[in-house]
Amino acid sequence: MGRHDIGPRRGQPITLYARHSRAAEVDAETQLATNRAAVRWLADWFGIAFPFAKLDLVLAPAFPFGGMEHVGAVFYNEDRFVFREPPTLPQRLARDQTIYHEISHQWFGDLVTMRWFDDLWLKEGFSTFMAARIQADLQPDSNAWTTFLLSIKTPAYRADATSGTAPLWQSLDNLDAAKSNYGPIVYNKAPAVIKQLAFFVGEDGFRRGLNLFLTRHRYANATWQHLLGAVGEASGIDVGAFGRNYVLRAGLPRIETALTLAQGRIEALVLKQRPESRLPGDPGGAWPMKVRVRLGYHDRDDIVLDARFEGAVATVDKAAGLPAPDYVWANDDDQGYGLFMPDDRTVAWIAAHVGSVTDSLLRAMLWSALWDVVRDRRLPPERYLAVLLRELPAERDEQISRAILSRGAAALDVYLTETRGPGSGRAGRPRCSREIDDAAIGYGLRKDALDRLIATARTPLALDRLRALLDGRARLAGEPIRQPTRWAIVRRLITIGAPDAGTRLAAERARDTSTEAAKDAFVAEAASPGPR
Repeated sequence: MGRHDIGPRRGQPITLYARHSRAAEVDAETQLATNRAAVRWLADWFGIAFPFAKLDLVLAPAFPFGGMEHVGAVFYNEDRFVFREPPTLPQRLARDQTIYHEISHQWFGDLVTMRWFDDLWLKEGFSTFMAARIQADLQPDSNAWTTFLLSIKTPAYRADATSGTAPLWQSLDNLDAAKSNYGPIVYNKAPAVIKQLAFFVGEDGFRRGLNLFLTRHRYANATWQHLLGAVGEASGIDVGAFGRNYVLRAGLPRIETALTLAQGRIEALVLKQRPESRLPGDPGGAWPMKVRVRLGYHDRDDIVLDARFEGAVATVDKAAGLPAPDYVWANDDDQGYGLFMPDDRTVAWIAAHVGSVTDSLLRAMLWSALWDVVRDRRLPPERYLAVLLRELPAERDEQISRAILSRGAAALDVYLTETRGPGSGRAGRPRCSREIDDAAIGYGLRKDALDRLIATARTPLALDRLRALLDGRARLAGEPIRQPTRWAIVRRLITIGAPDAGTRLAAERARDTSTEAAKDAFVAEAASPGPR
């Protein structure tokens, strides 16, 4: 339904295919332009032209994945690429990230293909990392590295901290066993490790190493050893220990900050690492790592210092003698991979001042650190909720708002009881309701608040608000809600066994005449907790 040239060589066509019945809903020019921009950026960054004669894009109905690459063709999930209601910022960013990921596969996965599925992380990790790298350059206002932290690294940390984690590289005897390799270690830990690798060897050495790898193994197969060999050769840095610890070893390091002050100045600043979990068969030792350490001040510019681990310790020598900071954050710019646990002085500062941090990535990291301290049982969940409710009205970043709200819901549902937090469980829902009506904030934040209300609604007040939206007695940002949100409300009513759930389901079936109506009705009915 649309066709452009992709270049950089003239005459290479890019064509988008979609179902005729949904053609009017497809923003074809936007999608073609995003794919084309990704191709051109990657060709320039890798120093290697687009490796195939054409590129076809297919919006596939009922496709089980967000996207799937093939030589010169990409299949995209129709539901994620055709917006049936105004998309939020995270939805728009997620669609672009999927495009950047799949186009990256034309080089990592198709031009050079893994030798076997034990190296699945190689192509998937690189494509996810490159998606963030592309988005940071092409969409500088997207806060791509904030998305990377919240959507990619955080799930990796959660999985890698458990006793059921696994190494990036796993020996696989057959294709059936390869199914077990798809998950947060391959798709989330791998790109996070690659970000550390790029910082560890330096941007210039990293790029030259990728060019060497792709050139040396073009239209052929390769392994992770080939990749690290090329990066080490191009950068002149020994990455053998890096591969042993990040590729062959399961788990992740826990990094703690030790700050010693004397007479208002830093006497010593040391980072110490240890394994977060004691895993069977773990060879022990320290993870090689280079990080940036931020010393935060309220009365002067912050100071950022590089630190490199020598074994289990990284001594920040240049910090000695500097004025005592308000806080220390040991993973500035989110280059490191591990659980970075703040010291008590920093925890107190974060709890009092996190909302005042203007840089979105730093603010997101500090919010994440505060939640890690809750999970570490160093901060009561009630305290986290108090900070959340104080700061949420002023939070304008949709991604951060969504993340801290999700953690707040976990604090309520998992960590607190009514006896520990009287009324805490009821506090968040009125807040969501007020945000839905707050004309001072953007559509995305209001839609996110509505989604959160739909996901948690159980009280008569909350359910009445949802029924008012269905009936047209209430609106979102001045407009009636559209079909995806209507079906989400019906599913919620069915899930909690509301007495009018059956009537609402029948009414929505009659009302929705779109091509997706039968599927939405089926999914809604399947939400019923009882037999059907």
